[in-house]
Amino acid sequence: MLRRWENFIIFKDYVFLKKLATGGMARVYLARKKGAHGFEKFYAIKELHDHLRENESFFSMFVQEAKLSSKLDHPNIVKIFDLLGEEEHFFIVMEYAKGKNIRDILRVAAGQKEDLYPIALKITSEMLMGLDFAHNLKDINGNPLNIIHRDISPQNIMVSYEGSVKVTDFGIAKAADNVEETRTGVLKGKVSYMSPEQAFGRKLDRRSDLYSMGIILYEMITLKKCFSGRNSVDILEKVRNGNFIAVDKIVPGINPQLNNILNKALAYSADERYQTAADFQKDLEDFIFENRIPVKDLNVANLMHKMFEKDIKEEFDELASLSRKIQKIPYLAEKSNDDIETGKVVGSSRRKTKSKKSAAKKQKPKEKKRIGFGALILNILLMLIIPLLLFDIFFVSYYRDFVDAFPFKAPVKHTLKYRPGFLPDINLAPYYKYREIDVSSPSLPVKYIFRSNPAPLLVNMAGNDTIIATHEESTGIYSIDIMSYIDYNLVFSTSGYQNVTKKIFVRNTNTIPHSINLEDKTSTVTFKFDPKDAMLYINDQLLSQESPYIYSYNPDKETASHTIKLKKSGYEGIEKIITFSGDSKTYTIALEPKFINVTFRIVPWGIVSAKGKQIGICNKESSFTKRMQAGKYDFTFLYPDNDVQQQVSYNLDKSQTITYNFSKIYAHAFITSYPPQADIYVDDVQMMTTPQQAMPLKAGYHKIVIHKNGFLPCTREINVSPGEEIAIHCDLEKTIE
Repeated sequence: MLRRWENFIIFKDYVFLKKLATGGMARVYLARKKGAHGFEKFYAIKELHDHLRENESFFSMFVQEAKLSSKLDHPNIVKIFDLLGEEEHFFIVMEYAKGKNIRDILRVAAGQKEDLYPIALKITSEMLMGLDFAHNLKDINGNPLNIIHRDISPQNIMVSYEGSVKVTDFGIAKAADNVEETRTGVLKGKVSYMSPEQAFGRKLDRRSDLYSMGIILYEMITLKKCFSGRNSVDILEKVRNGNFIAVDKIVPGINPQLNNILNKALAYSADERYQTAADFQKDLEDFIFENRIPVKDLNVANLMHKMFEKDIKEEFDELASLSRKIQKIPYLAEKSNDDIETGKVVGSSRRKTKSKKSAAKKQKPKEKKRIGFGALILNILLMLIIPLLLFDIFFVSYYRDFVDAFPFKAPVKHTLKYRPGFLPDINLAPYYKYREIDVSSPSLPVKYIFRSNPAPLLVNMAGNDTIIATHEESTGIYSIDIMSYIDYNLVFSTSGYQNVTKKIFVRNTNTIPHSINLEDKTSTVTFKFDPKDAMLYINDQLLSQESPYIYSYNPDKETASHTIKLKKSGYEGIEKIITFSGDSKTYTIALEPKFINVTFRIVPWGIVSAKGKQIGICNKESSFTKRMQAGKYDFTFLYPDNDVQQQVSYNLDKSQTITYNFSKIYAHAFITSYPPQADIYVDDVQMMTTPQQAMPLKAGYHKIVIHKNGFLPCTREINVSPGEEIAIHCDLEKTIE
């Protein structure tokens, strides 16, 4: 069953890394399969869309593609490895061709003005070899399968970055053993790449695929569409008539021999075309040989690396990143603790023996370790040294305090210059005063020791001269010269910081440096702005989106002039220079609304609404303009003919035109009948009458019924994708009286 691990989907041995593409019938994932001893391989896995699983027709096509493609084992055809199914999920495991399809190559070549000649000849030759193999495939009894691809198009031809060319997607391919028949009036395939007989819905053979191959070669040589038009009906009409611009009119200097090859491939009559893919491929190879085209000019890999250098690097980095993320996925269940301890491994007597031996070793009683003589001596020394060290630190550190407390002055030797910071300062003088001991002492020069952050520039003695403290770099300690037994009010100051005043009284140089912390100077400016959620920038830095905002700054460290900007979508922004003097001030700023002209256009027509109110109506081939305040809007576009609507968000900052095309999000049906003026029913709801051009349909399954009094109804069942255009025609039969 499917399970998830973080952002990855896991199905059996496959880990789905990311979605590669989505089509009308299925979506394709990139997956990795991991095996024993570090084995791993990447696959492309196709899954039928959820809403099509219950549709027997589409499910049958999905299974047919897997069965048919599994028989096509050729270097120029994407291989099918497996068809997996469990509960509601069905997957086709395919070869992963790391590269681009012909459609991507044509798009990039047109943008970069990259000439695909003569690489186009090599790619087409490779395609024809794969197609020839499929056309001539036989079953196990030697009977021809008569496979016809029916959907040869740029999207279904993959070119790897290493230069291999592969035909893919035999989803609508027709074979002799295929039970499903194409319904009359429903065309399968992409209209722009159909043969004339396919466009008419007639019976097809392999020559139809060769015509499609000719179209692809035409587009690679000219970098122009062979069949194009305003819509699918227009294109379909051109395909049926074989109406396209000759190659030599687009490429005047084309080699006549190549021009003849293209004309033969695109012959309107199937009898005048190439009869087999091998014949087509042979003419191309002969042309390459006879014109002595260098091998380096036919190197497909070089072209791919030149055109898609950035894409190759990005895909490689992405694949490497995904591979690193899935390293933690557990693929195999861990053995139980009992199995590990007893060494239970199926089919390995040697491991069992080894496990028993290790188990026996574990059961032996552990021998007591003996302490060596050297270790014993070391332990004794540590037991003696540690108390001595503690005594030295505590006694010697406080020895000066004891001596200073007495009226007599004893010589002090072997004391620490500075007491460790973790020991408290103890004043013993009050203790001895209580015992009526005279502790008075004449005032003598001493040093006051302190640490400061940041370094003080000046120390003022509150009435006396201002002095600069002496700094001892090795210890990071500052000192000033003062007199003992005198009360001082010391003022510590430095630029950009508030002054700190400290009262001190010392009997001698203090052994523990005092800590002096200077705090930044601060001044404040208050900004009040309207609207209150506007964005306030100070010196191009966004600081607030809520009014009021209090800005704190250091007047000694920051420049006096500041650039103030106030912005909000839908309002005219303000920018001004303000000078901060160090005093607390309040600034009030108001923004003016910004108005713009917005022109709306809906194809084919519709109604525009915003905030629950109708703005205007776009009739066919017309538009309207509305003056609005700039800002973010959620517009609702309604198409009344089909009662469908879409909501789209826009951030309007300047006058512009908004065009919404319903044809891109809905499929469109071109419905005709003979005789015309027949009623059209969509899912049992009467809509319009024939002929109907570009009737919008929601993506999915629909039942189309065309009915006219005196004639039998004509029914069509279709399944359409967004943006798809489908032509439906019915020749109505008269009722029998």
